[in-house]
Amino acid sequence: MKKVWSVRQRGGRGHGRGGARRLRWFLLLTLLCAACNAGAAPTATPRAPTANPPLLVTGAMSEGVHATDADGWQAAGITGKGVRVGIIDTGFLDYARALGGATVTARSFREDGLIEDRPATADTIHGTACAEIVHEMAPDAALFLAATDTPGSFLAAMQWLTGAAHVSIITTSLGFYGDYPTDGSSELARAVDSAKAAGVFVVKSAGNFADKHYGAIFTDTDNDGFHDFTGGKTKNGMTVQMTGGPFEIFLNWDDWQRPHVNYDLYLYNSAGQEAARSDTDQARTGKRPVEHIMGTLPAGAYTLKIRKVNPRDPDLPMSLIIRGGIAEQTTAAESLTVPGDARGAVTVAAIDVHTERVEPFSSHGPTMDGRAKPELGAPDRVTNGAYASVGMETFLGTSAAAPHVGGAAALYKQITPDATPDAILAFLTQHAGTPRDANSTGSGRLNLGAPPGSAAPPVTAQAAVPTAGSPRASLRFTDDFTAPTTGLPPQGYVGGAYRVTADASTLALFPYPTPLPAGDAIYDVQARTTGGADDAMMGLVVRRVDERNALLFVVANDGAFNVLAKVEGSTRSLTGGWQPSAAIVPGGTNALHVEATGGTYAFSLNGHLLTRVTVMERGAPGAFGLLAAGGRQASSEITFMHLAVTVP
Repeated sequence: MKKVWSVRQRGGRGHGRGGARRLRWFLLLTLLCAACNAGAAPTATPRAPTANPPLLVTGAMSEGVHATDADGWQAAGITGKGVRVGIIDTGFLDYARALGGATVTARSFREDGLIEDRPATADTIHGTACAEIVHEMAPDAALFLAATDTPGSFLAAMQWLTGAAHVSIITTSLGFYGDYPTDGSSELARAVDSAKAAGVFVVKSAGNFADKHYGAIFTDTDNDGFHDFTGGKTKNGMTVQMTGGPFEIFLNWDDWQRPHVNYDLYLYNSAGQEAARSDTDQARTGKRPVEHIMGTLPAGAYTLKIRKVNPRDPDLPMSLIIRGGIAEQTTAAESLTVPGDARGAVTVAAIDVHTERVEPFSSHGPTMDGRAKPELGAPDRVTNGAYASVGMETFLGTSAAAPHVGGAAALYKQITPDATPDAILAFLTQHAGTPRDANSTGSGRLNLGAPPGSAAPPVTAQAAVPTAGSPRASLRFTDDFTAPTTGLPPQGYVGGAYRVTADASTLALFPYPTPLPAGDAIYDVQARTTGGADDAMMGLVVRRVDERNALLFVVANDGAFNVLAKVEGSTRSLTGGWQPSAAIVPGGTNALHVEATGGTYAFSLNGHLLTRVTVMERGAPGAFGLLAAGGRQASSEITFMHLAVTVP
């Protein structure tokens, strides 16, 4: 049977909704559609969505930017400027839109010459999603995108990036498995080693096969020729529950140097009938020690067996990868994908950004020759605009983890341009979080820590607001809430503050009648809970094109934030649900700051960047305002102070 290569450690393993406050937030989102219409005349029937809505949100920032402290480095002016980063994947659909103002060079090494596959799916958007994370971590790094579709084109992409493109960092979330040894000897692993020798820091996802892998030394205690799956339900076999869709099973064994040992792979249905086999004769042909079955079978229980053809052949270490079925037995060890086994690769595990738990599918080391892997862990289950565009709530897997490390390396390379790959890795591992296990997360989760002392201190939210005399400012709207002359309901003005009461689980909007032209703007306000429920909410209506299109920044008094988009009446969270933030001061005054530049909105609180979203506008004027909500069970009083909006 023909053997094929498989590349993708996919982001779509299932996409969960985050947040311990799930009930409250679900209720808030349910009420939001009605709340956004406050003050508007009711319509008899909903308006149909337009082909080109005036407000289209295309993405939100990965929570990993904050979790790894990259936002603090960015606030200190460390943004990857002057650093070149290469990204290898199978394609980069809609990369120009997703990467905004990044400097991008894209080249295809595929046989068909394509960089962008269509239609938009989880597969075709994968490379763009990885590049998006690198851009969010190091927004001023120059990106070089290389599209590949075979091992040969992967090698060509490596040569281009390390040669003509002159990158200092390469990150890839492609993985080869089954057809290659994991001892660092493959041509793919050697290409990574050569790149490192040339001074390039190479980042590779570990793989998503810890729960799809089985490893053992061939054992046949009853001398029937079949491997003993000790503890299995079937004698000398392992039960595999097929899902009914496409499946793939790889078997390989440690006979790569001079292949001559012959093992065969069989699959039987519940009636004991042979359903599939792979029986290449390595003894006569010297072909690689690989057997491969793929196809589609009806759902149900099957029995997998491994046969040693010549009883005199040695018992060798074996490795199974099973996709499209649930194996009765799995072993996480040695489940890495190539070239993550390379000595020159910085291999990255996946750690849930919300729970800090190692993902159960994240591939483990060691390599086949006993070296500990991976080197680091990094966040996954993060918000991602590319995946959001195809209906997925989060980017999941080691594919999401690796580009966080690539972006972090770009930040460090900016301030230490002469740093070698080993020096970069030493810095990242020394600043990593608590290690779990050498062969699951290496030195621990990526955590840059505070920016180096030589960098400029972070800019606070208040300092970021231009004054009336600033060269950037040409229009400035302020409300010090001393007199009811700016358009809000007059009863809320109380001695230099604006005070509102919001009912339980009800969001109230207070838009100003002053329109803003489409384009760049800076929004600032201070807010605090002054009575009622401890879980009250406060925020800004950042971009209210009309009652059906708005962008909302919401902060909960008890420690979480959310960015919500209402597009043609449909509302969704752009942060994957409510996200906790230590920047929030419960019961105290919180400074909300939003800066829109070139269609990208950066949301900050008390001087800390929380997230970014990219908005494609159709040139329509918009409005702005305040928002408040009561707690889940009680009403709340929210007080606002010092509102300012600056338009360049």
